[in-house]
Amino acid sequence: MSYSIWKVHPGWEYYELDGRHYFSSDTRTLSISGDLSDLFPDGIIPDDRQIRFYSSKYQRLLENLENEGIVSYRDHKESQKIYNNESRLVQFYNHFGLNGEYIIKKVSDANVIIYGLGGLGSIVLQHLVSAGVKNFILVDNDLIEKRNLEQQFIYHKSQIGLKKTTVSKEFIRKFIKSPKVKTHDTFLHSKEDVTRTIQGVSCDIAVICIDQPPNEAYLTKLWGR
Repeated sequence: MSYSIWKVHPGWEYYELDGRHYFSSDTRTLSISGDLSDLFPDGIIPDDRQIRFYSSKYQRLLENLENEGIVSYRDHKESQKIYNNESRLVQFYNHFGLNGEYIIKKVSDANVIIYGLGGLGSIVLQHLVSAGVKNFILVDNDLIEKRNLEQQFIYHKSQIGLKKTTVSKEFIRKFIKSPKVKTHDTFLHSKEDVTRTIQGVSCDIAVICIDQPPNEAYLTKLWGR
């Protein structure tokens, strides 16, 4: 007979009090009635934080707990895996009673356009890649110069003279599996220039890091509407 395995996310604890069952994090407490003795025969979450059972009796309950960000389903093979590189972020969100795996999925699916890959834009790119964003549109027409290396840390001495968009795209590929990156090697001098960068694409977030006031004002108006 096959069995189901569910994992209780880090940051959540279980206890029983006066016949009711509670799941509690630093920010939330969820109360449940009924008999959970088969799930927690020792009255506590196991050391490996995994719940194993053969019956479908608790299926609906566990699905509801999954929607609350408390547990997640693991088949037998998955249960043997150690958290992958995303686990730190997943655990961070789970710690606050959120569904970390759901949030990471939403982040990885987001489409982000960055205008300008200089002192601010390159740092923003670093953090977005660290957060797991996979889909980018990069807009900049500058080449890497020696003076950039002091504050723009994704660029290196051997890359001086190369396009910032090209090097930024390679930076993303080093850390993200199967990213989707579109680049525009262009300056923004007009409304038409801006329109071309978003033509035929859908963006969830626009990060404006250019240092040309007229164009920045237009971009703010465009994305702020």
